[in-house]
Amino acid sequence: MMTRRIFMVRPAHFGFNEETSASNVFQEEPSQNPLLVQEKALSEFDEFVEKIRAAGIEVEVLDDDPAVEKPDAIYPNNWFSTHHDGIMVTYPMYAPVRRLERSESHLSVIKEKYQVTTSVSMELFEDDGLFLEGTGSMVLDHQYRIAYACRSVRTDAIPFYRFCQLMDFSPVLFDSVDGHGIPYYHTNIMMALGPRFVVINRSSIGDEDWRVLQKLFDRTQKEIIEISHEQTSAFLGNIICLKNAEGRTCIVMSASAEAALEPAQRKILNKQGELVVSDISTIEQIGGGSARCMIAENYLQLRE
Repeated sequence: MMTRRIFMVRPAHFGFNEETSASNVFQEEPSQNPLLVQEKALSEFDEFVEKIRAAGIEVEVLDDDPAVEKPDAIYPNNWFSTHHDGIMVTYPMYAPVRRLERSESHLSVIKEKYQVTTSVSMELFEDDGLFLEGTGSMVLDHQYRIAYACRSVRTDAIPFYRFCQLMDFSPVLFDSVDGHGIPYYHTNIMMALGPRFVVINRSSIGDEDWRVLQKLFDRTQKEIIEISHEQTSAFLGNIICLKNAEGRTCIVMSASAEAALEPAQRKILNKQGELVVSDISTIEQIGGGSARCMIAENYLQLRE
């Protein structure tokens, strides 16, 4: 099930986060002045928002608080998620500086406009050193109620199973590593789901785990689009399917992800929906996340 409404956070202090760089090999420390980095990131962010809106998708932009430096505020999907039945979940975050992103002001703005019937707070798992970074750690199949997650220092089994228990998802936990044997830090880096397809880095997954995943993809009628480690590094796994005002599927991705597509892969995706592409290279290189990471889906109903 896709949504036609999303939340995005316009960053006040985008930059390189040393606390997260140890587990995120996609991050590159910039040589440019931090003010220039911020300027480029805002330009990319604003253009990205406009392209998504032009495709017919509603974007609610939440402004980051400039009084508190949060270099990764541009990635809100890691700290909260919303769900069809009016539930909002907040999550335990690996890096202490990222926990500052759990903004009461953002939550208040959302609750004033949308119907939130239940709030689920999972951040107490941080006290035990256990983490689950939202829809970065998990790729959710809302239609079939399946939650996919690959283990990493940011994705622990205990909070993952607890989420699935609370939210009535079937848990599927597996291992996924890059070409150097390093676990992918988030599941949504190496895997993305569409209504009738799955983009996934098959080579990152062991045979036993793959057999389980393949059976589930067959059962849920997902055409498998395998991507390589190189394509994963270009953020081809970090895409998201949304629905526009006319009910058409939009496949949102970065320019680097789009450039990494092979002809056969492009042909499959073009049949599945309209590609919505934007250059967010500064955000990708320094933040280590791409299009999917920047989007928190909004499944809530408007207040009457």
